Amino acid sequence: MRDSEYLVSLSTDNEEKLKSLYNELQHNGADVVAFTEPDIGDQLTAICYYGTPEMRKHTERLELALKKLKS
Repeated sequence: MRDSEYLVSLSTDNEEKLKSLYNELQHNGADVVAFTEPDIGDQLTAICYYGTPEMRKHTERLELALKKLKS
Protein backbone atom coordinates (compact mmCIF):
# COMPACT_ATOMS: atom_id res chain seq x y z
CA MET A 1 0.00 0.00 0.00
CA ARG A 2 1.10 3.51 -0.74
CA ASP A 3 1.41 6.04 2.06
CA SER A 4 -0.94 8.98 1.81
CA GLU A 5 -1.03 12.35 3.51
CA TYR A 6 -4.71 12.94 2.76
CA LEU A 7 -7.86 12.56 4.81
CA VAL A 8 -11.17 13.04 3.05
CA SER A 9 -14.38 13.65 4.97
CA LEU A 10 -17.63 12.75 3.19
CA SER A 11 -21.22 12.97 4.39
CA THR A 12 -24.43 10.95 4.22
CA ASP A 13 -27.99 12.09 4.84
CA ASN A 14 -28.59 9.94 7.90
CA GLU A 15 -27.40 7.11 10.13
CA GLU A 16 -29.18 4.40 8.11
CA LYS A 17 -27.27 5.37 4.95
CA LEU A 18 -24.04 5.37 6.93
CA LYS A 19 -24.80 1.88 8.28
CA SER A 20 -25.59 0.70 4.77
CA LEU A 21 -22.31 2.11 3.46
CA TYR A 22 -20.40 0.50 6.33
CA ASN A 23 -21.96 -2.89 5.53
CA GLU A 24 -21.30 -2.47 1.79
CA LEU A 25 -17.63 -1.66 2.37
CA GLN A 26 -17.23 -4.51 4.83
CA HIS A 27 -18.95 -6.95 2.42
CA ASN A 28 -16.53 -5.90 -0.33
CA GLY A 29 -13.45 -6.54 1.80
CA ALA A 30 -12.58 -3.06 3.05
CA ASP A 31 -10.81 -2.61 6.35
CA VAL A 32 -13.49 -0.35 7.81
CA VAL A 33 -13.92 0.93 11.36
CA ALA A 34 -17.16 2.24 12.88
CA PHE A 35 -17.36 5.08 15.41
CA THR A 36 -20.34 5.39 17.73
CA GLU A 37 -21.40 8.02 20.27
CA PRO A 38 -22.23 6.64 23.72
CA ASP A 39 -23.79 9.99 24.69
CA ILE A 40 -26.49 9.60 22.04
CA GLY A 41 -27.42 5.93 22.43
CA ASP A 42 -24.39 4.49 20.62
CA GLN A 43 -25.53 6.10 17.37
CA LEU A 44 -23.19 5.45 14.43
CA THR A 45 -21.62 8.82 13.62
CA ALA A 46 -18.62 8.02 11.41
CA ILE A 47 -16.73 5.30 9.59
CA CYS A 48 -13.16 5.21 8.39
CA TYR A 49 -11.56 3.03 5.72
CA TYR A 50 -8.44 2.90 3.58
CA GLY A 51 -9.46 4.49 0.27
CA THR A 52 -8.01 2.22 -2.37
CA PRO A 53 -9.22 2.94 -5.92
CA GLU A 54 -11.47 -0.14 -5.72
CA MET A 55 -13.02 0.89 -2.40
CA ARG A 56 -13.39 4.56 -3.38
CA LYS A 57 -15.90 3.46 -6.03
CA HIS A 58 -18.33 2.81 -3.16
CA THR A 59 -18.13 6.39 -1.88
CA GLU A 60 -17.64 8.47 -5.03
CA ARG A 61 -21.33 9.41 -5.03
CA LEU A 62 -21.08 11.12 -1.63
CA GLU A 63 -20.54 14.85 -1.17
CA LEU A 64 -17.68 16.37 0.75
CA ALA A 65 -18.59 17.05 4.36
CA LEU A 66 -18.85 20.70 5.37
CA LYS A 67 -18.91 21.71 1.71
CA LYS A 68 -21.71 24.21 2.32
CA LEU A 69 -19.93 26.07 5.12
CA LYS A 70 -18.45 29.44 4.25
CA SER A 71 -15.23 30.75 5.74
